[in-house]
Amino acid sequence: MSQSIALVFPHQLFQDHPALEQDRPILLIEDPLFFGTDSEQPLKFHAKKLILHRASMRHWAQGKKDLTYLELPDEETRTDLLLDEHIPRKTETLVYVDTVDFLIERRLK
Repeated sequence: MSQSIALVFPHQLFQDHPALEQDRPILLIEDPLFFGTDSEQPLKFHAKKLILHRASMRHWAQGKKDLTYLELPDEETRTDLLLDEHIPRKTETLVYVDTVDFLIERRLK
């Protein structure tokens, strides 16, 4: 049986998340693109938007089994580099909902 992990991004905090249907481990990611610290696409976000993202992510994570909350590092980085550091080598499949984001999709390939 292959080892798979469900990836959840800040804009995908669905109550019935399709990637969680098979009780796979969850990686909830404070992705740099959503917090303005992406090394290639740095953006400025209103402080209240950043607070809302973090608060909603922490609330969504409550009560979820086998969840790893991946906090945003202090330095600028990218989605793919962040995932390379935190996804176990034995992982064969990343399961996620359509990100509706070209950069994230490109970096996940």
